[in-house]
Parts: sequence; C-alpha cells; structure tokens
Amino acid sequence: MNQVFSASAGTGKTHQVTEHYLNQILQHQQDPRTILLMTFTENAAAELRERITTQLYKALQQPDQDQHHIQTTLTQLESAPITTIHGFCTTLLREYALDASLSPTFTILANDQQTNWLETLAHNLLIEHLNTDPDFATFAKGRQLASFGQHGTSIPQTAIALIHTAGSLGYTLTHPEQLLEPALPPQPIQVFHTCLQSFDQLPSLTPTQKKIQSQLSELLEQATTTEQLISRIQAQGFKVNRRTKGPPIELADLIEQSQTRIQYQQKRPFALGFARYVTTLYQHYEQLKATHDKLDFDDLQRKALQLIQNRHLPLHFNTIIIDEVQDTSRIQARLIQALWKKNTHLIICGDPKQSIYSWRGADPSIMPHLQDQIIQQGGPPPTHLQTSWRSKEALLNPINQLFNTLLNNYEPNESLQPNPQYAHAEESHGIECLLPESDECPKKERIEQQMQALATRINLLINGDTTWQPNYRYQNGFVATSDQNQYRYSDILILQRTTKHQPELEAALRKAHIPYTLAGKGRGLFTTSPARDLSLLLTTLCEPNDLYSLIGFLRSPWIGLSDLHITTQLMHKKNIQPDDVLSAFPAAKEKIETTRQHLATQLPSEIVRDWISHTHYEALLSTHAQPEQQRANLRKLLDWIREEERGWQTTPGTLARKLKNNIQNPPQTAEATSADPEQNAVTLMSIHSSKGLTHRVVCLPDISFSPKADTHFAHLSEKNNQLQLALCITEPDRSKTYSPSLKSGREHAKQISQQERHHLLYVALTRARDLLILSSADREKPNEWHKQIAPLLENPIRVHTFPELQQHAQLIPVQAPSVPTANQLEKSFTKHQPPTHNPTFQRTTTTATITLDTPAQKTSPQLQDVHKTTSHLGTFGHALLEEAARQCWQLNIHPVAQRIRQHLHLTEKEIQPLLCQLPSVIEHMQQQTQHASSLLPEHSFLLHTDQHLIDGTIDLVAIYPDGIHLFDYKFSQSTPQQLKERYQPQLHIYGQALRNIYPNQPILGSHIVAIQPNHIQSIPLP
Repeated sequence: MNQVFSASAGTGKTHQVTEHYLNQILQHQQDPRTILLMTFTENAAAELRERITTQLYKALQQPDQDQHHIQTTLTQLESAPITTIHGFCTTLLREYALDASLSPTFTILANDQQTNWLETLAHNLLIEHLNTDPDFATFAKGRQLASFGQHGTSIPQTAIALIHTAGSLGYTLTHPEQLLEPALPPQPIQVFHTCLQSFDQLPSLTPTQKKIQSQLSELLEQATTTEQLISRIQAQGFKVNRRTKGPPIELADLIEQSQTRIQYQQKRPFALGFARYVTTLYQHYEQLKATHDKLDFDDLQRKALQLIQNRHLPLHFNTIIIDEVQDTSRIQARLIQALWKKNTHLIICGDPKQSIYSWRGADPSIMPHLQDQIIQQGGPPPTHLQTSWRSKEALLNPINQLFNTLLNNYEPNESLQPNPQYAHAEESHGIECLLPESDECPKKERIEQQMQALATRINLLINGDTTWQPNYRYQNGFVATSDQNQYRYSDILILQRTTKHQPELEAALRKAHIPYTLAGKGRGLFTTSPARDLSLLLTTLCEPNDLYSLIGFLRSPWIGLSDLHITTQLMHKKNIQPDDVLSAFPAAKEKIETTRQHLATQLPSEIVRDWISHTHYEALLSTHAQPEQQRANLRKLLDWIREEERGWQTTPGTLARKLKNNIQNPPQTAEATSADPEQNAVTLMSIHSSKGLTHRVVCLPDISFSPKADTHFAHLSEKNNQLQLALCITEPDRSKTYSPSLKSGREHAKQISQQERHHLLYVALTRARDLLILSSADREKPNEWHKQIAPLLENPIRVHTFPELQQHAQLIPVQAPSVPTANQLEKSFTKHQPPTHNPTFQRTTTTATITLDTPAQKTSPQLQDVHKTTSHLGTFGHALLEEAARQCWQLNIHPVAQRIRQHLHLTEKEIQPLLCQLPSVIEHMQQQTQHASSLLPEHSFLLHTDQHLIDGTIDLVAIYPDGIHLFDYKFSQSTPQQLKERYQPQLHIYGQALRNIYPNQPILGSHIVAIQPNHIQSIPLP
C-alpha cells in the first residue's frame, strides 16, 4: 500500500522507516532485495542498514519468530539496496554500463575537481568569447567579468550556476536559441483603447483618474501602434501612480509589460551572446568529462533515468521507500516516478518544514505532489508523527507558538507534541535570548558584545550555580542535573546561519578559555594558519618571481624575521626585485636555493616535512590558539599534498598554484577533527550541516539580520518541458532591460527564499534537547528571526541582557593563563632548547604498557594444537566474538567463520578447535550481558597521560542503565591470579579511557574472560 509519513523534527522518523521496512520483511516475508530504500546521505543509509540488522538479530531471540526466515533474510540483506539516490544510480549504471553507452570503468567526478574544471573553462572561454563574439562582448560591458565574484554574480560564476541548476532539473544545455527566452510582441494597441474605455465604466472619477484618462486619450490619438505609443509615453514622461485604484493599475501593468517586450526585442541578440557562452561552456565541460571517463552527480541521475525510461531493464521492486523526500530535486522526482510501477508500493517519509536545500536543486513542491498522487491512487491520508522523542515540553511550546504564526501550513497535525515519558522533566523555561540593553553603540561593537555574552552564558552553564542550568540533563532519558550528571562543553552546539561573524565568535570563545571545534562542511581548512604557511613555502620555492609571497615567507614561522628587520634591510633599495630581497638575507637565501635544487628529485610532501622538522614548525604551532586543532589541520594538509602529488602531470609548481588558489578561493573542505582525546569542546557548525543532529544545548547567535537581495542577472526555469533562460541586460550606463519572465521568476525565487529561511529557523530551533540559547546584537530595531520571535520574549522566552550576564560571570572563578613578564620571556627564550627528535612524550598502544616480566606459562603440546599462537588465529577468535556481540550473541557461526577464515588465510583444520569452543563462549557472554541495554564491541579510544598518548581497543563495553561493564577476552591457560597480575594495568587504562568518554556513567566492573580448552571463566578485577 502506498503511504506518506509526515514526520516533524525529532519524532522518530528513522525509527518509523526502520519499523516499516522490518514489517515488510518479517510480517509480509518480502525479500529485502525487492525493497528499494533510498535516503540522501551515506551516513543515513549506513545508520538505517545497521538499525535493520540489529533489529533482525534481536528478532532471532524471540521464540515466536521464524528463525530460518530471519537467517535467510540476514543473508539477503547484505545485497539489499539500502542506499543514497546517487549510490543507486551508480550501481545501476555500472551494471548496465553498455546499455547506457558508458565505459564500465567510469569514475565519479569529485566536487573540488568539478569546481576547478568549470572555473578554468569558464575563465578561458570568457576571454575567447570577448574576442570572437561581438554580441557577448556588448552584453559583458555592463557585467562583472571577474571569475570569482563576491556573491557569485560574475559572468563565469553565473554560467557555472546555470549548469548546476540545469543538472538538478535533469536537462542538458546545447541550443542557445532554444534556451533563451523568446521575444514576444507587445500587446496590440486595441488593448490600450479597451483600458481607456474602462475609465468610462466607473460611477465617478477622482481628479487623478480624470488626469490619467485625459493623458492616455491624447497619447492614443497620436499613435497607431503599441511601439509608437510606448515611444510617446517615454518621451513625455507619462507615469501612472500604482496607488491609484481601478483602471490605472491595469494601465501601469500594461505599459510596463509593453516596454519590457519592446526593449527585449531590441536587446535580445546581446542576451543570445551570453546564452552561446553558457552552452559552449557546458559542451566543453561535457567533452572534458568524456575524455577522462568521469561522471558528475547530475550525470548519474540523468543517465540512470534515461536508462530506465529507454531500456526494458529487469528492475522490479515490490516496495520503494524514500526517506527525507522533502530534499528531492526535479530529476530525482522523475527517477522515483520511473521506478514507481503499477504493482509497486511507494512509501515516502519527510517533513516539508525542513526543506532547506533549494539552493542545491531541492524542490519543496515535490513532497506535496507525491502525497496528492498517493491519495489519488487510493492511499490513506498522511500519517503525522508528532510526539517528540528529542526535546522537553518547555522547548516545544514556544516553538509551536512561533511557527503557528510563521508557517501557513503549520496545522495542528504538524505541531510538536510533548512526550509523556518526559513529563517529569519540568523547567521554568526552555529557551533564552541574550540581548543588549540598547542599540546606542555601533553595530560592530554590539556584535562583539553579543559573542562575548554568548561565551559568558556558556561558562555560566558549565561553571555557574544551578540557577544557570536546566533542572534535567538528557542522559538516556532526562535525569536530574547533579554532580554525577553535569554539563560539559561537548554538550553544546553553536549553529550559524552564515560565517560572517565567526571571527568575532571564535575570538570571544578563546578569550573566555572555551575549547571549541569546527564541524560539518565548510571552507575552514584552507583558511587556517598552517595552510597559509605551507602556501608561502611552496610558492617561494616554485615561483622565484613572486615578490609578495617571498616577503610573506620571510615573515612566516619558516624564517621568522620581524617586520622591523625586513624593513630596515630593504628600505634603502629602489625597484626591489626578489633577487634583491634574497641578497639582503643570506641565511634565508641559502636555505631556499638548497631546497630548490631538490625540487626535481623530491616530492613536495617530502620537502615540506624536511622544513617542518628543521624549523620545529609543529612546536611553533603550540603558541597558536587551539594548538591541537592546528596540528591536526597541518596533518590533514599534508595528506592533501600527498594526494595531489600522485598525478603524473602534477609538478611542484602546479601544486603550489593550486594551494594558493584554494587559499584565495577556499573550497568546501572542513578543518581536521581535533586530536583532543576527550573531545570535550563546543562544536561550531552551520545550520544546514546540523540537520538530523541533536545536542543537549544549542546556541543560535545573530538572529537579527537583513536578507540578502537577489542580485543575480539570470534565472533558469522549466516551462513546457524545456528550460527557459530569463536575463537582465545591463548597459554601461547601468540602465536595464529585462526579459519578459525575469521579474516573475525573481518574485517566485524570493518567495521560496523567504519560506526556506522560515524552515531554516525551524531546523535550528529543533536541534536542542535541554536548552536553546538565542542571541542578537539588536534590541530596538530587530530584523528577520529576531522580529519574528519578539512577541515571545520575556514570556515564554527568558531574556538576559549582556550586562546582566557580565555581572554574574564575575562570580565565577576563571583560571586564566598567567601572562609572563618581559624578563620572564627573555629568560625563557635564553634557556629554550630545540625539541629533541626522541621526546619522552610518546604515542603508544595499550598492550605496550603491560608489564612483560611475568614468566611465560609453559603450555602442553595438546594445548598448543588447540590454541594456535599465531596472530591470525587470535584475530580469528576475536573477530568472531566481535561479530557475535554485534548480533546480540545470535550468530550463525559457520558462514561468518568461513568468511573470516578466508580473509585471514587460515585452514579448516586450524580453526576447527576454536569453532568447537566458541559456542560455549558465546553462551557464557550472553549470560554475562543479558541485562545490558547495549553492547559496544571493539570500542576504540585515545587516552592522554603525562608521558603517553595511548590508543587501544576494548574487546567489549556493555552499557547498563546504572553504569558500564568492560570485558577483555584472553585465550590462555594461565591461572586467574596470573591473568590478574599481568593484565590489571591494561584494564586499568581501559577504565580510565571510559571514564573520560562517559564521565557521567560509573564503571561497575572490569572482567577478564579467560577462554581455556575446557573452561570459560569471567575474572573480575578490582
């Protein structure tokens, strides 16, 4: 049966999708390979597959279930299509590559490479068309030519954006004449005569109406065509006030439409020049992809759709489930329609209130359209999921109040309902707003004050008294806040609509000594200090004539010369050249020239590593804010360099230029994940990246802002099953000519943009479990989101002013780092020694810390036959127990054992003794963990101690309602006392690591599971 699930934020959409899938394969006994489950991210697809697998293994424990059917289903599930739309298209095209006229070895074009190709082509073709196409050159006179316009409105960037839009709609760009909106003749002059007659039909005329009627009558007497009439209207400066009611409004619209059509007829050849540029860029891009045997993501969808529509493929799915359907683009909707056959059940699940991706092609009208189709075909009304499994009632009530007035479709069945299970978690308020006392000081200062206030509120939450903390903190349910259930920095997520004020935010967090990390997609990596320093190094080595990079290199940590020293050495020189600069600094010159000699024989990554080693660059990063983060960024940048240098056409020079370009125009590459073992840091993320996530405390700064005006001169839309390009032609004198449909297209885009801002606010507000903190730099003249929540301020949203927060913050003891005096600094530098290459601080494994002086136990030949001492055989036993734990101890041992045996190259004879024993081990572990709420096998960790950074893996962590038990498997004949003495330090380290990871859950027990030929025993450790 076709069905729609409309799932509001936090109402268990993933659970609903999982349950529906399980119902199909367990109750209706469908083969999972005939169910197509598609979602929009690889992480979401992996989570769904894991949830389904876990539930199937739990079903194996139920005596009323068909055990044989479940085991068969688990085998079939491995090849079941639970994937993203792009993943499904890729699999389909690889399987039917020849039918799709593709090479079976095609590869996917990475986003960064796609951007680089398009920008390079767009720039080269811009120059070519300016020289060869006079119409295009005329069109370009009034437009920005720079390849990288600030707001994406240059000619090259607009052309690239049009290619992406066409791809999301499923079209190619090949014929400029067909692409460009046609010129329409103006309305015949008889229409103006009809308009004039409509004045006579009014019962009475105002003085303004009489004047307009008289002027129009005179103009019509002097003109026989609409073109003549419009020319006389412009010559006489005749204008109609739209505030005048009645026929004048119709007349004003008629004049404007006629003027637009006449002007566009005259200027359309120039617009056609731009259309030729766009289609040529598209064709060159297609040729480049074909040459390299690559497809971009739009190609995958378009070619998969063509394959399904034009070939009789043996594709038949009994059920199609689409998750996050509100994020679907037009081409994806067509793909769904092509797969949705007569006997196929379609289940869609999504939330129209969370449609926030129109900028990348998502169409918010698709979910309602599919919903209407399902109902028309006899499907039931939508099932609305409303009960929140995420947030407290104190958050839900204000959110419902806000969006009941903000969204037209926020019906009662769309509102969020409190969960009865959370009824005990009562709070006086769930949302706060931080505001200035007034708008007297400049906006820039108020923005800085806002970020400082937000940092202060975070410190009050972590270090303040209970009045600044919610009564209940989420910990597998809402539990009273206490010393055992405290708030940490890692509980906090700061969401940003844009990164415009991120520098002020980061400065405020650093000043308040609040650790933070940047997460999600972003442009952060190539904006960091290590990226700039590496660029200066490589550019100086590879571009000898780049004077500015050379000066920057001398000032950078690689050389470390002061501005004063550089200026003193160069100020007397005129017309300075790079050679003059190098001559002034002989030591630096020698280092640079020596390295340049190695460019032909060493990889760039090797050269960079040599400079890092010789200059102790990593140690210098310790002086930066967030040194661990910067070192992690450095490692990620080195990985990027190694990846880039693999190409056979890549030279050090091309790599240096690409790195420099990435710094000037940062790609979508986030900073590295911090190496902090405890990861106790506030997370900064964009709202778009946060979708699907949940945090205990969410902060949303900058809720007062002005929407960005639409400055794009091109609009691409679908009309009568073909693309239509509408343009604004700007003359050098800044006068504008619009194609007939451009203004209506802009108005439609403006409405979509406004709707999406409302949805973006909904997504941001519904991420929080415990507390939501808003902030604004405005008080008296709020804009956008601030203006929309203004009626709720004070009640139910609690307001804190910046001075109030500052006053309370003074009561919190803050351990600020001491500032050394000048004498102390001088002594420190005098005594400073370069770090040795063998520091006492080392990264090691857990097993390396075990005391190894315990005498080895002599084993009998029979025991040696049963338990091979090879690492592969030990790995085999642990791998089987790991898989058994993942499957809640309901493991079909033999097929899994055969797969692991083949992977480890073991023989049947070698594994047979273990296979005979492992069922007893699994039964023992099932009894030991029968009351656990979840099992976490192979739990990895990173522990920071005074002398070591220890990483390791715990065989099994069992989570119970009241705490944690950890288990370590040992295949040994040693006595319990011997095992305790040898492995107690190892399990002590495990306990330390788990206390850092789960600070609010006590360690209830540590156990060595001793596995011997005829006996299994759990040995508790103190």
